[in-house]
Amino acid sequence: MKKPSYKDIYRLESSSWWKNYWWRQGRDFTASLLLKRFLKPDKKNKILDVGCGIGETSKKLTSFGQVLGIDSSAEAVKLAQKNGLKNAKVMDLTKLSFLKNSFELVTAFDVLEHIKNDQKAIQEIFRVLKNKGIFLLTVPAYDWLWSEHDKVLGHKRRYTKNQLEKKLKKAGFKVLKSSYIITSFLLPIAFFRFCQNVLKKRSPKTSYVILPSFLNFVLAQTLKLEGILLTLVNLPFGVSLICVAQKYEQI
Repeated sequence: MKKPSYKDIYRLESSSWWKNYWWRQGRDFTASLLLKRFLKPDKKNKILDVGCGIGETSKKLTSFGQVLGIDSSAEAVKLAQKNGLKNAKVMDLTKLSFLKNSFELVTAFDVLEHIKNDQKAIQEIFRVLKNKGIFLLTVPAYDWLWSEHDKVLGHKRRYTKNQLEKKLKKAGFKVLKSSYIITSFLLPIAFFRFCQNVLKKRSPKTSYVILPSFLNFVLAQTLKLEGILLTLVNLPFGVSLICVAQKYEQI
């Protein structure tokens, strides 16, 4: 099965279509709201964005501090540097070369599902965070949503809320906020993924679909409303999960 190359991803993420894509807008908006709640923006903050890809999300994090991006792909890092993220390095998330207590914030947006040993990766993130540092992450939800989309993107698993929280707590994290997201569109997305699995075309594709601009706007605004609601309550189900965890060690 042919996976999209990072050059393909670079062309995608550099396009105005992807930057304004409803799912991307909703996730980034929600993540920003939660970050503002749990981390005070400060130029002195040291931030590690793991699985930075070509660096689009990393650049958005610069309003919260100094951002360093890492990725296991040398091609991705080269493109990230070309994209303006000069402070990007090739590194294995399960073998971070940073010293203990190095960062105020670590982010992992749709990364852990790609890692074979996700528990070791979480443990490494815990190690490099400073005491009371924040870990913000998103992952895809529910194994029963597994489809050709996951295969093409190289996913190894999807998560339930309980599974994710157990892994974080096992590493020593205190979970501050944990919720499903993309709740409003769970049923139509589930139906679409089911159709993908049934049809199983010879050339599997992701579920990213170019929508009419008005429909894309409506979907994005719906997810932004979900994000605002999420600051008040946890959502009971959804296509993805978002979690804020904190390293806390008694000294």
